Amino acid sequence: MPETILEVQNLRKTFGSHEVLRDINLTVTKGEVLSIIGRSGSGKSTLLRGLNLLEPPTGGKVLFHGADVQAEGFNLAQYRAKVGMVFQSFNLFNNLTVLDNVVVPQVTVLKRDQAAAKTHALEVLKQLGMDPYVHAKPAQLSGGQQQRVAIARAVAMDPEVLLFDEPTSALDPEMVDDVLNAMTDLAKTGLTMLVVTHEMQFARDVSDTVLFMNEGIVAEQGTPDQIFGHPQETVTQDFLKRYLNRV
Repeated sequence: MPETILEVQNLRKTFGSHEVLRDINLTVTKGEVLSIIGRSGSGKSTLLRGLNLLEPPTGGKVLFHGADVQAEGFNLAQYRAKVGMVFQSFNLFNNLTVLDNVVVPQVTVLKRDQAAAKTHALEVLKQLGMDPYVHAKPAQLSGGQQQRVAIARAVAMDPEVLLFDEPTSALDPEMVDDVLNAMTDLAKTGLTMLVVTHEMQFARDVSDTVLFMNEGIVAEQGTPDQIFGHPQETVTQDFLKRYLNRV
């Protein structure tokens, strides 16, 4: 039976009187690629940010290997290294080179030796096709290249889970495929991935599980074939209609 890494129990999030997430239950197993789809404003990114407490939940629990991540004394910094995040806006250090962007977090957070961090950074950058740019600054790169550096930075931390928050939404269309291909290659390595995305073909082709959110709840969840081929809920059917010619 696959090992459970993350478990979400009755998760809720409110902003003032607005309930963004309602009673979310979710289990993520080792090696699983889970894509979260749905309309803008359905709570997808809030759910992802709730998993590593960038948006602390209003109610419910997030369990990491069975441990409550909101419990007193829980090592949140260590947890965030194990459950890494790739943002839509890259969040690179503009004053650092590509190589240093990947080295510094390893040294700072993991206390990894500088030489070992550099060796590991070069391996990961090569894996993501960014090794020719190690001495460049982020401003010298395209958006797609910057996002691949951001992914390399997250991967170099040796996470157990990687969270992707709409990683292609800030990119020009011609750059999207490079990033999706890099993510597809990562999925093949067995990395556990949760991906909030509007890229339906990626969700269909790469995911083990697809979760459709609507108005703050999980409206439907299943395999890509179940969700894209045989959606049961009317809201899922309506959402997917406009993508049917593209996926």
